[in-house]
Amino acid sequence: TLTIEPGVSVKFDGAYFLYVDGALLAQGTQANQITFTSNSSIPAVGDWNGIFFRTTSIDSQCLISNCEIQYAVKGIDCENAAPTIDSSSISYNNYGISCVWAEGAPTITNSKITNNTTAGISCHTSLSTTITNNIISQNGIGIEWPNGITQKNIIVNNNYGVYLNSGGGYDIGKLDYNIIANN
Repeated sequence: TLTIEPGVSVKFDGAYFLYVDGALLAQGTQANQITFTSNSSIPAVGDWNGIFFRTTSIDSQCLISNCEIQYAVKGIDCENAAPTIDSSSISYNNYGISCVWAEGAPTITNSKITNNTTAGISCHTSLSTTITNNIISQNGIGIEWPNGITQKNIIVNNNYGVYLNSGGGYDIGKLDYNIIANN
């Protein structure tokens, strides 16, 4: 188990991943968020690779709460993993949160997912993701291939709000009570 304390900044100096093969507890507070970011003096999208929850992650013990994740290729990537992401800001990445073709099923709640160049959330998976009560704005695509429960989100000012595609045999999830506008 890796526990990261509130107020800590984790900076990546190059194309590195933070691989999670066990448990990650990154639980900041509103006053003392945890930051995962580039170490560059002029940070840019893709400066580091991201947080990668692998098959060996212990889902019930993987929590990202009150964190900022910036300037990665994929802020959070889930491969056969289901971490909980709550009350966090995920921005200025290529993908904010990704579990494309990897059977990931994260729970994403109460977060701001903004300014990600390709997609805020991309979860083309056969498992059920939960995307609830988030602000998803100013991304290339707000949510790409939603599966599972997508409800009570504000999905605004993206190039595309929600990209629906059931290619590959996966079902489209349930979209309820979202505000989807100005995309």
